[in-house]
Amino acid sequence: MNKSCVYCGRIHDIKFECPFKQKRNRKPIDKDDELSLKIRAFRSSRAWTLKAVEIQKRDLHMCQVCIRNLYHTINQYTYEGTSVHHIIPLAMDWDKRLSNDNLIVLCNQHHSYAERGLIPASLLRDIVREREK
Repeated sequence: MNKSCVYCGRIHDIKFECPFKQKRNRKPIDKDDELSLKIRAFRSSRAWTLKAVEIQKRDLHMCQVCIRNLYHTINQYTYEGTSVHHIIPLAMDWDKRLSNDNLIVLCNQHHSYAERGLIPASLLRDIVREREK
């Protein structure tokens, strides 16, 4: 039985292996890839979803840096486009992944600043301590 080939446009037998079909390069999983797979699985887990909701409620769904008018704040009460940020990244300390004192709500702008190290982790930890009281 013949079929139109999606790779080259010609008509081939169904069992024919088209030379234009790209081969997938599968690399062996090294330790770094295992960690990134573990982190990706964690981010879609129920435990993380529930913890993120808890932290959003604690921080009133608002960016904690914007509220304090720090680091180029545009709108002081930013509640759109917020997400929960790990102050100490998962790759550095896996055990703190669900720890309240390591999590803070940030807007997209301040989240990227924190990821790049433009906002000191010590400042974020101080804000979390204040919120936990």
